[in-house]
Amino acid sequence: MGRNHLSGLSAAHLYSYATLEMHDHYGGLLLRKGLHRFFDLRMIVVNPKNLCLLLSHSPKTIPQYGELHVSLLTVNIQNKTLQWPKVHWQEHKDLYKRNRI
Repeated sequence: MGRNHLSGLSAAHLYSYATLEMHDHYGGLLLRKGLHRFFDLRMIVVNPKNLCLLLSHSPKTIPQYGELHVSLLTVNIQNKTLQWPKVHWQEHKDLYKRNRI
């Protein structure tokens, strides 16, 4: 989502590390730290069909985050990574839907 200083970025798992208990080099996204926190709280999900970010209601009320709702990822996703947004979506889509209002 634009340029960021390296120290302001954090690696987010696209799957539940607690469940899988393994690291996959292709199973994450590099996000701004604030976005990573929202991602972990299931307030942001990536739609696996179009790689579009979807935000729940709460972060959408903050202009700098709200403008990201329904925006496409701006990084190139390797084929080996494409499976993981589907996993994240399946794990968290219900929580996302409950938090939309």
